[in-house]
Amino acid sequence: MAALTSERRRRRTGQNGSGSLCASALTKDFGGVRALDGVSLELPNGRVAGLIGPNGSGKTTLLNCISGVVRPTSGTVTLDDRDITRAKAADIARLGVARTFQNIRLFDRLTVVENVEVNALAAAGRRRRDAAESASRLLEEFGLSEHRDTYVGELSYGDRRRVEIARALAGEPRFVLLDEPTAGMNESETAQLGELIQQIRTRRGCGVLLVDHDLELIMLHCDEIKVLNQGEEIACGSPAEVQSNSAVIAAYIGDTSASAVEANPSSGSPVNRSSRV
Repeated sequence: MAALTSERRRRRTGQNGSGSLCASALTKDFGGVRALDGVSLELPNGRVAGLIGPNGSGKTTLLNCISGVVRPTSGTVTLDDRDITRAKAADIARLGVARTFQNIRLFDRLTVVENVEVNALAAAGRRRRDAAESASRLLEEFGLSEHRDTYVGELSYGDRRRVEIARALAGEPRFVLLDEPTAGMNESETAQLGELIQQIRTRRGCGVLLVDHDLELIMLHCDEIKVLNQGEEIACGSPAEVQSNSAVIAAYIGDTSASAVEANPSSGSPVNRSSRV
């Protein structure tokens, strides 16, 4: 057990590698359907990367392959140069990769603080007292202290999302994968989430991979954006580069004319930063 704890801490601090989470040429087939086709990604510590694309483009499948929920058909996933492609999801979490899901997965019969404590015990390997202290600090940081003894099923949607992210951070991750965290949120809740993402980066030094359909959130908070369409990467670059990429515009609205999109910013294209697709 001591050896496992030492290895876990060493991996989290990046002492045995480059300090990045990488996916290389990932392909995933479901029967006769290819959901991912040779997609690669590198996420260094302390960076926020965005992953966007139309529905069914392979975004969640990529997160599932990286986090061990499903195994890729081919390709590799590495954490600090360690191959974790075929590792179990629980083991990947213990090594410092946390994630949230499109559909919130909390324990409705547990209170807010108990939900957060669970991951501090399971993923971070803390003792009960340490887990309780860690959970209390996270609830304060996320503005959830007043709800600590409330059952999560009684919370608003936005608060439930914050609990889910706080629970992910209780595992002391170095990398956090957020799958459509603003789904169902109003503008105020989305703005608050954007601030939390920056806190995760600046206060904890985590690398964050953000999947969302809220393009304004993506453009405001991501250093780099990767775009998928039908399982393939069609663009990767800064927010400004992605907004003006003709392949991205075509994937979203079916028109490769950037000038036409700029003339009609309400069309819902990536050029319109306030759009949600």
